[in-house]
Amino acid sequence: MVTEIESKTNAVIISINQVSDEIMADEKSNQMTRDILREIVISAEEVNTLAHGIAYATNQQKSASSETAAGMQNISVLTEENTENLHQVRASAKKMAITATDLQEMVAKFKFSA
Repeated sequence: MVTEIESKTNAVIISINQVSDEIMADEKSNQMTRDILREIVISAEEVNTLAHGIAYATNQQKSASSETAAGMQNISVLTEENTENLHQVRASAKKMAITATDLQEMVAKFKFSA
């Protein structure tokens, strides 16, 4: 009977040791899983930060593009105004040339012969 109790006790001890080993293995596995999940969360936060940075940069570029387009529109308007002014200057120059020719003809009529 003692041998039988001793045998059963040894079997229980072996079972307890096996369960203990399994628990230790599960704890290690759980710790590895927690570590991996932490790394995933950290990586997700980094990706989120990068995405916000990209969104901000995209908005900045959009704003700069809008400002550039507005500037180009202003340049276009100024160019049109300059072209109009050049046409007016050219028309005035033609009128002045005609007036100068008319004045030369008038002065020629008043020249005295010597």
